[in-house]
Amino acid sequence: MAGVDVGGGGKRRGIDAEVNMIPFIDLLFVTVAFLLITAVWTQAKQISSNAEVPGEAGPTTPEVARQLEVAVRDTSFELTWREGGTVVASTSVPKKPLEIEGHVGYPELAKKLGDEWSQHGRTERDCRRGCQTTAIMRTDDKLPFREVVAVLDALSARTHEAVLADGSKVQVPVFNTTFSAR
Repeated sequence: MAGVDVGGGGKRRGIDAEVNMIPFIDLLFVTVAFLLITAVWTQAKQISSNAEVPGEAGPTTPEVARQLEVAVRDTSFELTWREGGTVVASTSVPKKPLEIEGHVGYPELAKKLGDEWSQHGRTERDCRRGCQTTAIMRTDDKLPFREVVAVLDALSARTHEAVLADGSKVQVPVFNTTFSAR
């Protein structure tokens, strides 16, 4: 059995005490297992919602793609265009909700997102090479669900005509949105 021998030294008689190490080793393995599980669950905070268009198999985005980050703040929306790790452009849109029959909407945000996409986004029409710009919506976990939906609606408001692999044309949203809560 695994143990630790605590022997005496000098003129005193040795103490033969044996500490069982197996429970400590078991505790160590359980702790490592919980740490590994926790590391996996931290990645599960992001939910990707795709409106991918069927087409030829293969990579749909370039290696360094330009993407939009939409940070939802208390009084504004922060729109940040990134290319890799570099910030290309940043702008702020005041948070002015429009409530109609219990539904919240952000028409100014939708208009600004369309303008920003026209200026900075990917404008490819051929969906075989990828015809959507990635948008990451970052928000608190305290944001009410109806406001989350309103921001996602604003992100999907702008569409463009895209060409599929078979040559047909369809309307697709300009943003492929990923939702991230902190």
